[in-house]
Amino acid sequence: NNYQFYVNDLSSEAIDRVYLQTHLKTVVTNNELRVFYQPQIDMRSGKMLSVEALVRWQHPAMGLVPPDRVIPLSEDAGMIIPIGEWVLKTSCEQICQWRKQGYPIEHVSVNLSGVQIKQSDLVDRVSAILQQTGCQPEWLELEITESVIMGYADQTIKTLTALREMGVMLSIDDF
Repeated sequence: NNYQFYVNDLSSEAIDRVYLQTHLKTVVTNNELRVFYQPQIDMRSGKMLSVEALVRWQHPAMGLVPPDRVIPLSEDAGMIIPIGEWVLKTSCEQICQWRKQGYPIEHVSVNLSGVQIKQSDLVDRVSAILQQTGCQPEWLELEITESVIMGYADQTIKTLTALREMGVMLSIDDF
């Protein structure tokens, strides 16, 4: 006692989504991720103060996959944790390299997803990456969205407090 419409575009989108999710499982090991750094400029002095790390997936057949597709797919496929850690480590290594070369970049900003902030061992993971890379905590800024803070307030506040006590800078994105 009902009717339904078949729309070919929906099948194509579903197939594309499954294809990308399947291939996401190997992006780190296949070295398909790229970090692009967006400068953050002091408008009064014109000086570049910091950079924001933006991850992109360089798919071998599809080219650069936009982040608005990669992040939700990564979360659904259970890949946001290894991808997020790879971005964090790569960004910490890069700022160390820039600072050794004399570039006056104060810090690198890295976005954290809601899935990452819910990890009970996030503080330990960040600490381990800082130690592995030689990155000073004050050279790192972690960005989280307002909705993540509000959705997991108690746990998020404890995690953010521990990160701040470690010396990592924090900011709210999409406020």
